[in-house]
Amino acid sequence: MPMRGELPDVAVRRCVQPRETTRPSLIAALVSDRDLQAVVMFAAIGLLATINAVLYFPDFGGLLAQLAVFP
Repeated sequence: MPMRGELPDVAVRRCVQPRETTRPSLIAALVSDRDLQAVVMFAAIGLLATINAVLYFPDFGGLLAQLAVFP
């Protein structure tokens, strides 16, 4: 197919922001948003409770596996 007319101009690429600019915006969102703070606190409490349970009951997985053998 023959070429008709001029070639279109190449679109100007947007400048990609470096990663350093996203970290302060994430911290600013965490500081200013009360709902996000509640979600982070709830997740942190759940993580700490899970770590505490794993350290306090190290053989709990084996106990559950033994109980699953006998229905």
